[in-house]
Amino acid sequence: MRKKLLISLTLCLVLAVGASIISLKEASGSSKQTLTVTRVKSAPSGLDDAVWEKAKGLIIPFEGKEKFAGKNANVSTKAVYSGDDIYFLFKWSDPTKSVTKGTWQFEGEKWTHQKGNEDRISLLFEINRINNFATKGCAVACHVPQGATNAKDGKFGTSTAAEKGDLWHWKAARSDPAGFADDTWLTQISEKKGGRKSDAGGGGDQKNMTEDKSNPKYMLADGKNLNKDGILLAADAVEITSYA
Repeated sequence: MRKKLLISLTLCLVLAVGASIISLKEASGSSKQTLTVTRVKSAPSGLDDAVWEKAKGLIIPFEGKEKFAGKNANVSTKAVYSGDDIYFLFKWSDPTKSVTKGTWQFEGEKWTHQKGNEDRISLLFEINRINNFATKGCAVACHVPQGATNAKDGKFGTSTAAEKGDLWHWKAARSDPAGFADDTWLTQISEKKGGRKSDAGGGGDQKNMTEDKSNPKYMLADGKNLNKDGILLAADAVEITSYA
């Protein structure tokens, strides 16, 4: 008999579709849905693995806020688990593939930053109880908590130190080339910084810029190629020694 697990989850989605920011719809009946997680014998080998056909899908509606009002999107998701590991499959329509986060371009005499952003999707789970998370979802953490001393900074965080959340953050430019998503967590927002913290350990992306932020620190080494999405990987990079 195939076992199934019911979980309630909150998604925070950011899409770089015309630089628009999309958040979970707060319309009645759409902000809380139940996802059925199906047990499988082994982990999916990829996006096209037949194991996903065993899982029941869920369509989650999103809508743009503030200056992005009127922009809507739907994300389909499925989930399976094997042993202690859980796997999510997310799909959404996007007319562009956005992977230009923090890229540089040399224009004959100087380096300039290119405009653009990256496709991203985040999952936020409670570690300790986050007040109002069950009813309002990521709105209580993705927006500065009421009463925070730096409320104008737009930082992520919780209202008290006792409230903590586990944040998985997939980024098309900064994490996907390595086949991972950032594993971070949320805690109380501070006076100077937001409440988002990184887990212990190395890896991940590194900002490619000099200390004064005026030039890139690394460039493609001779004989090397950018990856399939035009992204510079650390193994193929060399430090720039002269900008003359």
